[in-house]
Amino acid sequence: MSRLAQLVASLLLALSGCVSLGAQAFDMEDEGPYQVYYLDSYVPSGAVSQNTPAIFASIPISGFVGYRLYWPGAPNPLVQTPFLLPGPYRPLVMFMHGWAASPLEYHALLVHLASWGFVVAAPYYNVNPVANQLPIEEAYEAWVLHEYLLAEAAAPGSPNPVNGMVDPDPGARYAIAGHSMGATACFYLAGADSRVDNIVSLEPFEETEIQPFGSCNPTALFGATAAALPLAENYQGAVYLLEGNDDLLVNGSVDTWFQVFNQGSSTPRRNVKLSIDGMGHFGATDAAITGSSMPALPCNVAYTDDMGLLDQHRLHRRFLATCLLAEHDPATNEGRFLDLFGDGMRDETVYSNGIGGPASLSFSVEGNCRDTIIWAEERNFPWDGSCGYLGAPIRPNSVSYGILGQPGDEDVLALLVPTVLFGGACPTGVGYLNYCIFELYNFIGFPSLSIGGSGLRECNLPILGGGVQVLMVAYVYRGGPFDLTRFATLVTAP
Repeated sequence: MSRLAQLVASLLLALSGCVSLGAQAFDMEDEGPYQVYYLDSYVPSGAVSQNTPAIFASIPISGFVGYRLYWPGAPNPLVQTPFLLPGPYRPLVMFMHGWAASPLEYHALLVHLASWGFVVAAPYYNVNPVANQLPIEEAYEAWVLHEYLLAEAAAPGSPNPVNGMVDPDPGARYAIAGHSMGATACFYLAGADSRVDNIVSLEPFEETEIQPFGSCNPTALFGATAAALPLAENYQGAVYLLEGNDDLLVNGSVDTWFQVFNQGSSTPRRNVKLSIDGMGHFGATDAAITGSSMPALPCNVAYTDDMGLLDQHRLHRRFLATCLLAEHDPATNEGRFLDLFGDGMRDETVYSNGIGGPASLSFSVEGNCRDTIIWAEERNFPWDGSCGYLGAPIRPNSVSYGILGQPGDEDVLALLVPTVLFGGACPTGVGYLNYCIFELYNFIGFPSLSIGGSGLRECNLPILGGGVQVLMVAYVYRGGPFDLTRFATLVTAP
């Protein structure tokens, strides 16, 4: 059976679930549509004592677990954003802070997440002396806090804000995120709890790559990641990793984790690494927007980052919110990856840390995704013939298209064009309902190409004009039957 015939056969099933990939026009680093509230509280000692995962069995918790909780309220009348999360519940995210810090150092970032509709729970994990802090212990506190909040969500009459707001189903999947030590703690928590389905890891450390923190000596961190390696190798959810190429503290660690996730017996359904030139280690913290040193980290750490701190924090907000929202609500929001991994990021300027004017943002993306990511959206990008077709006049606008799959995938695009344009008869001889089906490499010269070693392929398709609505379909071959990915409804420019 030809690829075109396979596509037609699949349309009978897939068209009923057709979704638009064009994301609404607002930026994920900007304030979201919800008002935000927060409080400090604690998990009473002994409140969670059953079903402790085996990897946490030997870890004691002295006293109670303190935490800060952020949650969305009513729509914010000051934010003109036509967006609200679907469903009766708000998604719960567990956030773990970096070494010697606390949730207070990430207040702006966590308020930002809550403004987009997420309930964010962040354990304080304040073991002293700080030199003894361990990522596995922070992961355990996050697990205890998660179990406690689920119980409070289900308890009739509980005054906890999660009651009636968070899904009380004990089997519900959830997302986790963290920075530095907390980013590595994510790997312990995901290994301990199979309900974790999405990890957003900001500058995680790996013990063989970590560097001294100025005048501080985080002795316990050396040797603190070995047990997480086999857990990462067996993780099957999504993982998004962020690194800055000017990060001297965990230099090389992020790539180490990316490779570890790839080499396991059961690879993640999505494994993506975003590397940003000029970015350092503390862009996720409030220090990045105040310009101050870390309040809880008196280690005389000097900023050597090339990129301005405000831009670093902005890009951390975008990365965290996009990866969480696109995973929680992919039907509507997966197209937002265009502004994180695609041309939307290339359309950026950033400022240097100190003297210097704006410069183009430089970044790279690597992916190994069994569950293919796709974006497609009309944007005001000049069409540059990047898909290989040079036979038409260059137009000012284009459809920006990209796939993050697995290295070696072969991606093929197809258009479904109304038959009325061809007098009711399809030149290809292949039609479906009132559409003629064209594979682009047959239709206008686009080749079907093998995705390279980065797992990413992008192109800008020229807008054909005429005000005609077409369906664009993207799919990939992976050494056998093709994997039909997503559908995008696109309206061409007049």
